Amino acid sequence: MRVAIVAGWFPAVSETFVINHVTGLIDLGIEVDIFAFKQSGEIPHRQLKEYRLSELTTYLPLNLDAHPEAIKPFIDNHYDAIHCHFGMIAERLAFLKPLIPNTRLFVTFHGLDVLDGLKRGGHIYASTFQHCDGVIAICDYNRNRLTEMGCPRKKLIDLPNSIDMDRFHYIPRKPDKVLQIVTTARLHPDKNILFALRVMKSLHDDGHAFTYSIIGDGEQRPDVEAQVKKHGLANQVRLLGTCSQDEVAEHLRQADLFFLPSRNEAFPVSLLEAQATGLPAVTTNVAGTAEAIIDGETGYLVQSNNLADAKEKLNLLINDRDLLHRMGKNARSFVASQFDASVMMKRCAKLYQS
Repeated sequence: MRVAIVAGWFPAVSETFVINHVTGLIDLGIEVDIFAFKQSGEIPHRQLKEYRLSELTTYLPLNLDAHPEAIKPFIDNHYDAIHCHFGMIAERLAFLKPLIPNTRLFVTFHGLDVLDGLKRGGHIYASTFQHCDGVIAICDYNRNRLTEMGCPRKKLIDLPNSIDMDRFHYIPRKPDKVLQIVTTARLHPDKNILFALRVMKSLHDDGHAFTYSIIGDGEQRPDVEAQVKKHGLANQVRLLGTCSQDEVAEHLRQADLFFLPSRNEAFPVSLLEAQATGLPAVTTNVAGTAEAIIDGETGYLVQSNNLADAKEKLNLLINDRDLLHRMGKNARSFVASQFDASVMMKRCAKLYQS
């Protein structure tokens, strides 16, 4: 079987699901080619070298209409399937389907593409909905929004995000008096890290002993640094910057509690990764996050930008280490039963074969 994976940026540090998709298919013995429109900078993920992904990657011109020769590989390579990540990428390539009717065309919608469609109207994906053989929804929230935008129900396929359960393996915690809280997120307004710092300031004012580690980087780093200084949290907050997947996994295993304060999400992989390592999570109830956690069993859902709500739920876990441990074990079991990448990749391969 031969499959083409198409993304906007590759590799992208915040889109590890594309890398995992590619390597998961290769592990199943599937021949994979990668196409992207833009190249990112240096990315620390070891899979890039281990699987020699740069040798499998072709970069496409932004304007395909002006470069008809760029589409020749899609026609000449006789792929069994072409799988696009993000709706806007599929919309660029949907015109290929009549030229390669025997190649199945799939698209996975994530978050920004759904939000863009809701803002601008579902018509921006008209060609995608018409020509794709399968439109993959990573959560019920996305499925419902795609239906609202006009995607035929018969084309919708449920296939949630998944993670490597071996990389993000579980270890039991024995937390000491200084609790380790962690967030994995881009430093972007949608991730609401400035609100998280307000929460940490309030916990600190209440006399709690903790550290707060933020894994990720982005445009808001200067603002985050300024707020850390303003709130007097220099001794509590650690900005870890961009990390490899292995480094992320190790930081999560060193922590006791995961906090995700986002204002906008679809179905966050970071929430699955944290729970897989045995971290109970406190996260905002936005979009599909309620499907990535069991409220009251693997963590808690809180209202976005609600300081009192976030503090209350964090305090429940901070003040009850037995509850913290029990929810962490529940979290691992939940993710293992629902979001194991080895299972999801086999499902994905069956889609290409059917």
